[in-house]
Amino acid sequence: MKRILSKSAILVIAFLLMAGCSVFKSNKTSETAIPKALQQFLFDFEKAVKDQNTEKILSLMDKEYLTEQHDNFLEGRTSQFLNEFFCGELTNGRGFKCLKFNELKNASKISIIQNLDSYVVMYEVSDAKDSIIASWTISVREIKGKIVYGFVGAMG
Repeated sequence: MKRILSKSAILVIAFLLMAGCSVFKSNKTSETAIPKALQQFLFDFEKAVKDQNTEKILSLMDKEYLTEQHDNFLEGRTSQFLNEFFCGELTNGRGFKCLKFNELKNASKISIIQNLDSYVVMYEVSDAKDSIIASWTISVREIKGKIVYGFVGAMG
C-alpha cells in the first residue's frame, strides 16, 4: 500500500512540475504569492456569494464563457446558469449536488493552482443544509493593457 501511495505522489509531483504549475493553499504565507488584483477578485467573489449579488457574480465571469453559456446556450436564464455554476462533490462524501444560488451562505477558498495562462481554484460553498467542493478555472486576459480575471465553469 505504501509503495502505491509513494508512486502516486511522485507522479502527481512530476506532472505539476512538467505542467509548470504552482499551488497556493489558503494560508497566510502563500497568500502573498497570489497577485493582489487576483486576491481582490476572489474577495469580491466571496462577498458576492455571501450577499447573493447576482449582478456582481455575473460581472466576475469570463466574458466569453458568459456569452457562450449564459447568453447563447441557456438563452439568458440567469437562475439556471448560477444554480448550475455552483455544483460539486458534497463534503460529506455522499455524491454530487448543485446548490441554489439564492440559498448560498458562504464560499471559502481551499486552494488555487497557477497554470501557464490561468488558475484553477477550489472552494467550499455552502447553504443552510449542505456544503460542496467546487472547482473552477479563472481565465487571465489582457484587455487594453489591463489584466482581467474571469470565472469559467462547466460547459454544455
